Amino acid sequence: MSKPLKILFLRSAHAGDAERGAPAPCEDLGKCADMWTLLFNAMLAKMGDARGLIARVGQPYTVRYNARLTEVRVPDLLALASWAPDIVIDRGGYREYVPVHAATPNASRVYIGCGRRWNPGSNRWSPWLSGVHYDRILVDSPAQAHVLGDEMSGGAGVVVFHKPAAETVFAPVETAKQYDLVFSCHRSARFKGPAWLVGRIPEGSRVLRVGPEDPWFALANQMGKFDVTFTGLIPRAHVPQWACQARVGVVCDDGTADSGPRVLPEFLAMNIPVIVRDTVRADLDYCVPGSAGLVVGEDPAEFAAAMKTIRRVAPAMAPRGVYDARMSINRVAEKLAGLIAGGIE
Repeated sequence: MSKPLKILFLRSAHAGDAERGAPAPCEDLGKCADMWTLLFNAMLAKMGDARGLIARVGQPYTVRYNARLTEVRVPDLLALASWAPDIVIDRGGYREYVPVHAATPNASRVYIGCGRRWNPGSNRWSPWLSGVHYDRILVDSPAQAHVLGDEMSGGAGVVVFHKPAAETVFAPVETAKQYDLVFSCHRSARFKGPAWLVGRIPEGSRVLRVGPEDPWFALANQMGKFDVTFTGLIPRAHVPQWACQARVGVVCDDGTADSGPRVLPEFLAMNIPVIVRDTVRADLDYCVPGSAGLVVGEDPAEFAAAMKTIRRVAPAMAPRGVYDARMSINRVAEKLAGLIAGGIE
C-alpha cells in the first residue's frame, strides 16, 4: 500500500494581519474566513489520500481541521522538515522559507505569488536569489509570467493562477443599492489608486469606502464633490453587508506594488459588477469578461462611460456566474490538484 502524499504549505505571518482584517485561526472550516486555508483543503479533497500541513512562524498552536489538513504555527519553520513532505508549496518565496527548502532536498516545489517579486532589482527579497529551484511557478497574470522569462524561472513550468475568494464570507447579500460605487481596502495605500479614483468619480455620487478614512476621499468629501461613507476597519465577515449596497466595485491598483488584488474575486463572488483599471496586475481578459464588468484606461471619460454602462446593463450581468465558472475555490482547487497529480518533474 502506498503512503499518503504529504504536502507542506508555507505561509508568511504579517504583523499587519489584524489591521487588515485577516481572520484568526478557526477550527470550523465552515466558518473559516481565510481563503488559502479553504483552497488548500479543497485541493487535498480532490487528491485522494493526500495529507496537508499549513505552517507559519509565530507563537505555537495547532489546529486539526480534519483527517487530511492540519495548520500549525511554530517559532522556527525548520522544525517541520522532519515531517518529510513530498511537495512544498511556497506562498510568496519569503526568506524564512529557504532553510526548509534546503532541509527537504527530495521534495518537489511550487511557488505561488507575484512574478515581479523575482526581479532582483526590486527592493524586496527575490526568490531568484535564494538558490531554491521550483518545479512550478504560479503567478497572477500573463504579464507576470513574461517578466520571469526563462532565466529567472530556471526552467520551471510557469502557470497563470487565479485567486478565489473566501466563499464562507464573500457571497451575495440581497439589499437595496444605496451607493453608486464601493472602493475597498483596509490600508490607505497610494498604490491602491485612491487618488486616481477620486479624480474620476462623477460629482454628486454616493460612495462607499470600505476601510479607514484616508486623505484622498476625506478631502473630496469635505469639498462636497461627492458623498462618502467610511466603514472604518471592519472584520472581513462584515464586508458583504456593506459592499452589496453598491452598484459597482472599483479595483484600480496602479500596478507598482500589489499583485492579483484579492478584492477583485471578492467583488465578483458578492455578485457586484466591477470597473477595473487596466494597470491592475491580474489576468483581466479571463477574470473580467463583459458579463462581470469593464476594464478602463487612463482617460477619465472612460470611467464615466463605464459607470453609466454598468448602471444600464447591470440586470443582465452575472458577476457571480463568472466567478463560479472561472475563479471559484472548487475550480481553482481542481487546477492545483491537476498540476500536482499530473506529476511535477
